[in-house]
Amino acid sequence: MRNPFYGYGRIRRGGEFVGRHRDIERLADYLASCSGSLGVIGEHRVGKSSLMRAVQDRVIAANGNLAFAWINLAVVPNSVQAAFREIVTELVQYLRDRHLKLPEVFEHILDTKPSDDYQAYQHCRRALIGLRKAGIDSLVVMDEFDAVRSFEDSSAKDSSVFIQRLRELIDHRDITGLSMVFIARRSLIAIERQLAGISNLDGVCQKHFVKPLDTAGIKEMLGRCGDAWRVSQEDEDLLQQYTGGHPYLTEMILCHGWENRSVAAGFEAALSGILDHYRHLRDLLEEDKLFDQLLQATVGPHWSLRLEDVERLAQYGIMRRISTSEDGHSFRAWSRHFQSFLEKCAREKPLWELWRETETGLRNLIESVCAEKLGPNWQNVLKKRHEKALGENLNKCELLMAKEQKNFGVSASDRLLDYAYPMDLWAIISKEWQHFRGILGRDTGYWNERFTLLSKVRNPIAHIREGSISAHELTTAQGYCEELLACINE
Repeated sequence: MRNPFYGYGRIRRGGEFVGRHRDIERLADYLASCSGSLGVIGEHRVGKSSLMRAVQDRVIAANGNLAFAWINLAVVPNSVQAAFREIVTELVQYLRDRHLKLPEVFEHILDTKPSDDYQAYQHCRRALIGLRKAGIDSLVVMDEFDAVRSFEDSSAKDSSVFIQRLRELIDHRDITGLSMVFIARRSLIAIERQLAGISNLDGVCQKHFVKPLDTAGIKEMLGRCGDAWRVSQEDEDLLQQYTGGHPYLTEMILCHGWENRSVAAGFEAALSGILDHYRHLRDLLEEDKLFDQLLQATVGPHWSLRLEDVERLAQYGIMRRISTSEDGHSFRAWSRHFQSFLEKCAREKPLWELWRETETGLRNLIESVCAEKLGPNWQNVLKKRHEKALGENLNKCELLMAKEQKNFGVSASDRLLDYAYPMDLWAIISKEWQHFRGILGRDTGYWNERFTLLSKVRNPIAHIREGSISAHELTTAQGYCEELLACINE
């Protein structure tokens, strides 16, 4: 049997498409009933286009009097005129492929090249109205709709004009017969707000968010292995840990693991591609100023969370809301591995820049002092000298480092204290206080109070709670950081 996961990342159709059966049924019913237009939103390569191809097939099968067009806006020249011409061209091609007669109005439209953007819009509108009068409704899927943001000329935002005219067409569906599906990485309202604050499409389109597959969807994907690879429950659990049901990442690991029939081997071979996917997603989120919010929500500390952004990230499926034992909730990334990646990012570039500088300074100070006073094997000396107080903390750091090196290879830090949190650092300083007294001054009680507050602010597992960190605590913590830096840098 050939590897059934070759070509991972491309649109899956027919038997290769798995899961999302309820979504297909619900969306197909909505579009087939001509109820309106739709926004399909989800993060990079989560299966939006594959889902809509499955919906498309069902809608077309249920409605013989339908003109259909699928347009990838990312490959259309960045102009309103080209986009409206593409709609007409694709509708005409669809009808001709099925040997259906074109309404007479098309003769003039096809023989006349529009002279400007508005005339292109008028041609499109007349074509839609002509089809409607002939008893033919139109369904246009506009993939990669985020690309609309690049529609601009030297004087105004063409993208805003384009959106307003699309809204006009779908808002008068009784005349134009047009329903549209907008496939995008961002919500429609997020796209529109980036374009001079307009909000035209969001209010007239039903929204559907595409998230990673559920357990049933993953089992269905594993069914494509047939008898050639009976995936064990242990491997299935491992796959869930690595991908959280993300179809692209799941197929990538299964493709690379096919030869050895091993999820672990597949993950190892696919790691570079997985990290590339994470970095691409990070770039997209940073562009929208959401990556900082994602780190705060899933790793902490929560000191400038915006409720609207938190909800967007949850709707996109990038993170999940987890109930806690305290009748509250916290957020975690869609998979354990992506959560580990976010924690790694938080350690490399903590949210609070002042704390980043302080944290780096403390780690350098501890390494320098301990190496000088205890020798090059200072970690082992500390373990033996303070087995109860420090042994468990240092072992925890070693386990975290080993786990990260397994997950991220050479890109993981090999510096032990990079995996230590504020109270871990303070534990070392307090137990070897005789070596740090001359640098920090005061006494251990004084500094314990400061590290306790810093730990609270920097706590990576803090639960989201309005006002969980007060303005006074933030101001105080900033002062403590400046105090520590002054001592370290003297």
